[in-house]
Amino acid sequence: MRLSGARVAGVWTLEPASLDGDPRNWLILRKSGRSVERPDYRPMLASATAEPPRGEGWLHEVKFDGFRAIVTISGGVARLTSRNGNDLTARFTEIAQAVGRAAKSPDCVLDGEICALDEAGRPGCGAARGC
Repeated sequence: MRLSGARVAGVWTLEPASLDGDPRNWLILRKSGRSVERPDYRPMLASATAEPPRGEGWLHEVKFDGFRAIVTISGGVARLTSRNGNDLTARFTEIAQAVGRAAKSPDCVLDGEICALDEAGRPGCGAARGC
């Protein structure tokens, strides 16, 4: 919310604090009132190797057959963008709406894979709508 006044001028947000486990506790946080230019996010893409890296600090994910996408949520509304910058929101409306509702923050950026699973639980473009 944007407040005006000698001591409170600026952009503020309410965040659930759940202090001591009580869901009625909230924090009011002052945000920067400046307009922030959004960076151009690019998805992290898989790369082929003979075997996965080992050691502390490495995480791995399964390579699904689908659409790699950046999800930008602003004000609780999600927009899906392909790795080439194409808007995928209209193509995957249900996913955009579900991610917008499920995110714990009304403003965030997510990187993920949009894929469909067949009846056996295997990912595949044949199961995805619009492949």
